[in-house]
Amino acid sequence: MISSRFDLKIIPIKNKVAILAESAFGEAAIQIEQDFLSQMIKESKYLRMSYKKLIKYPYLRRDIEPKLQLFGSKLFNGIFKDGILSLFNLTVGGSENSQIDIRLILGCCNLNSIQWEVMRFHNEYIGLRHNLIRHPFVPQPINIPIKTRKQLHILLVAVDPIGSSLLPILEQEHKALVKLLEGFGQQVRISTCWQNEATVERIKEILFEGVDIFHFSGHGFLNIENPIDSSLVVWRDQENSRFSNREHFGQLSIGLLNSLAASQNLGLCFLNTCDVANSVEAEIQGDILSNANDEPSINMNDNEFVNMAHNLTEAGVPAIVATNHSTTYMASYRLSRRFYTSVIKYGKRIDQALRDVRVELFVDTHEAVSFSDWSCPVLYARSRHLGLGTEPLEWEAVPDIYSIRNVERLPRVSITG
Repeated sequence: MISSRFDLKIIPIKNKVAILAESAFGEAAIQIEQDFLSQMIKESKYLRMSYKKLIKYPYLRRDIEPKLQLFGSKLFNGIFKDGILSLFNLTVGGSENSQIDIRLILGCCNLNSIQWEVMRFHNEYIGLRHNLIRHPFVPQPINIPIKTRKQLHILLVAVDPIGSSLLPILEQEHKALVKLLEGFGQQVRISTCWQNEATVERIKEILFEGVDIFHFSGHGFLNIENPIDSSLVVWRDQENSRFSNREHFGQLSIGLLNSLAASQNLGLCFLNTCDVANSVEAEIQGDILSNANDEPSINMNDNEFVNMAHNLTEAGVPAIVATNHSTTYMASYRLSRRFYTSVIKYGKRIDQALRDVRVELFVDTHEAVSFSDWSCPVLYARSRHLGLGTEPLEWEAVPDIYSIRNVERLPRVSITG
C-alpha cells in the first residue's frame, strides 16, 4: 500500500526556523530565516482585513485575488525548497491520485495566524488539492474513536449573551443546521442549546451523556496568563448569578472540554465563531468587564496571539474544526451542510470532509458566497485516525475541483527500491 502521509514540522529556534519533513519516501530538513514567517503572519492579517471588505464589496475580488495568489506562491516557495520540495514531489508522485495528507506540526501557536491552506504550487491551492491538518507540537497523539456505529450524538450550541446585532443571523443559522441534521434520520441523535438554554451546567450535563460532536456557534475569549482557562462565552447558571454582578455571562473552559474529551466520547469540536481559528483578539478582562452602560467592554488586543482551537488540541481534544477568518452566512451554512453530509452520509474522514467544503465553496457561484469563503475552515488534530466511525450510506459523488476544471489526474507512480 502506498502511503500518502507527509509530515512537516516548522520549529522556530532563535532567529532561525527549522523545517523538517518526513514521509514514506524519506526525510529532509532545511533552515529559513524567522523574518520570513513574521512577514507571512503580517500578510495573512492584511488578507483577513481584505476579506472583511470583500464580503461587503464583492467587486474587490479583482484586486484581492491576485494578491492572494502571490501570497500563496510566496508562502509555498519559502517553505518547500531544496530537499523539502524534492521529498514533497516524490510523495505526491507516489500517492494514489497524486493526493496526500499534509500534517503541519507547528512549533508555536502564533504560526496558526498564517493562512497555510492557501499555499499555491503549480497554479493550484494546496488546501484544494490535498488534505491539510494543523497539529500542535506535542509528544503524544490522541486517537478519535473509530469503532463503527450507526448513530452519532451531536450537541448544537448557539448562544450570544453579549447581545450583538448578529443574533438574528445566528438564530437563522442554528435552525438551518438543526433541520439539516434531522434530515439524516436515525444516523444522528441531536441535542440543542439555543440562547438562554446554553448554560454551563446544561451543556456540561449533555456532554457527560456522551457526545461525539460538539458544534458551537458564538463567542470566545482568552486568558493570556493561562490559555487553558480560555473559554467559550455562554449564559451563567441562575443559581450562581448571585455571586457576580455580571450574572448573564458563563464560561465553558478549554480545561472542561479537555476533561470531557478524555473521559467521555467527544471526538470533534466544531467552533463556528468569529476568527476563533486565527486568534481570539478580544481579550475580556476578569470574566467580561462592563462599562457604565452595562455593555460588555472588549479590549481588542492585536499584540497577543493565543489560539483557542490550537489550545483545545494541545489540551487533548482530538480534533477541532474552526473558522480562519470572517465569512458570509451563506458560506457558513454551506460549510456545515457539506461537512456533515460528507462525514455522516458518506462516512468520510474529517480532513476529507473539510477539503470537500473548500472545493464546494471555491466553485460556488451563489452571489451571497464570497470569493474568500473557501479558505475559511481549518482543521486541528492530534490523531491520524480522523474517522468518526459512522456507517456510510450509498456513495454519491461530491464536487471535485479537478474534474470540474477538466484537469487530468496524474497516474499512480510505482516506486521500487
